[in-house]
Amino acid sequence: MKKVSPTLQAQQLSIGYRNKKADKIVRAGLDLEVYQGELLCLMGPNGAGKSTLLRTLAGVQEPLAGQVIMEGQPIHQLAQQERARRISLVLTEQLSAGNMNVLELVALGRYPHTGWGGSLSPADKEMVLQALNDLDIGELAGRKLYELSDGQRQKAMIARALAQDGQLMILDEPTAHLDLINRLQIMRQLRLLALRRQKAILVATHELELALQSADRLWLLPQEQEGFLAGMPEDLVLNGSLAKAFNRSGFHFDLSSGRFVEEVEHCVPVYLEGEGPARHWTEKALQRYGYALSHDKSTPLSIRITAEHESYHWQLFAPEGEKVADSLEALVKSLMTER
Repeated sequence: MKKVSPTLQAQQLSIGYRNKKADKIVRAGLDLEVYQGELLCLMGPNGAGKSTLLRTLAGVQEPLAGQVIMEGQPIHQLAQQERARRISLVLTEQLSAGNMNVLELVALGRYPHTGWGGSLSPADKEMVLQALNDLDIGELAGRKLYELSDGQRQKAMIARALAQDGQLMILDEPTAHLDLINRLQIMRQLRLLALRRQKAILVATHELELALQSADRLWLLPQEQEGFLAGMPEDLVLNGSLAKAFNRSGFHFDLSSGRFVEEVEHCVPVYLEGEGPARHWTEKALQRYGYALSHDKSTPLSIRITAEHESYHWQLFAPEGEKVADSLEALVKSLMTER
């Protein structure tokens, strides 16, 4: 089998900031690889160095030690325009777009290939239109940027990066400040772009559930300066790496849900009988209010979920007697009364 070469790799990379007195090292000794056709999510707590790493990999910021290699060449030795042909970058800074419309913004992605004084060829224009269609914003081409929603503007920025047609796309928090549906759409589109256009796409994000759902691999930057973990999301969950990377007092990582949940002291045991979605959401409500599920049917407090004509009922059995609730809110109120 032919060995696949990485699109970009870093060797013994140290990132941080130059200072007259002493360099401020954020991370040191990083060995990284990014491959064509994969969506890679970079995660870590605030201050872990995610944005610094992205800027260094993109050639915007020089490394303190080590080097970043792309197609056999150190990325920081390439001219700015040549880097722009290879790497598309979407940072969190707001774009000062003036009176620009979406089509004009996306067309800016072609200028590393034409030069600032050049005009777009038919092939360039075709790539711009393709980028608009790939992000499902073709109907917004004539709209001014100030007329767009946050989600539409973010899709336009990603379309510009796609029109740039570099082998690597780097995005810093592309789903920040967006509603749930837009976050889901953007991560789905990035994954499809990686697969269909065979781009290497690196995304820094705080969206753990979206990353676990979408990413081919995760890079984890724990709070500790020396730490760095990489691997398939499911492997990092099962071997405990993800839980350790985000370890915080008062919370623990739940393997079954893939979420961090609050540790509640003095939980009240309750036996729960029922299946399906109603059980899942009942568990979440109970845990939030300080109840722990018991596997012992003789537990004094128990709940039975029943379904009838697409509606649910909760039978509460307690030492003081039996009650029936027709909503989780009513169930919780009954439980708190018993408690």
